[in-house]
Amino acid sequence: MPKTKPFRQVAEKIDTDPARRARVDEHKRAMLAELRQSLDLTQTDVAELLHVTQRGVSHVEHEPNPRLGTLAEYVNVLGGHLELRAVFDARTVELSLPNKKQQR
Repeated sequence: MPKTKPFRQVAEKIDTDPARRARVDEHKRAMLAELRQSLDLTQTDVAELLHVTQRGVSHVEHEPNPRLGTLAEYVNVLGGHLELRAVFDARTVELSLPNKKQQR
């Protein structure tokens, strides 16, 4: 079994190195935009699906720490679904995200 490090330890290494933090943030931003672009969608297209402005979509794509619900909704309008798992040494637990329809 591979040796793992606590997330806190990894995050501290990233947060204490500004260049590394910038690379991680840029990678996260690129992932959402690249996903959208790979589906031949513009920010305006996604904005219409989310019932927000194009600026709101840009904000989500550039947000360094977006909320899980926001990410889930973004992925949903692209036709996918977001999965969340907690991984421990001895087991992996599937966590559920609240469905916006269930909250109403």
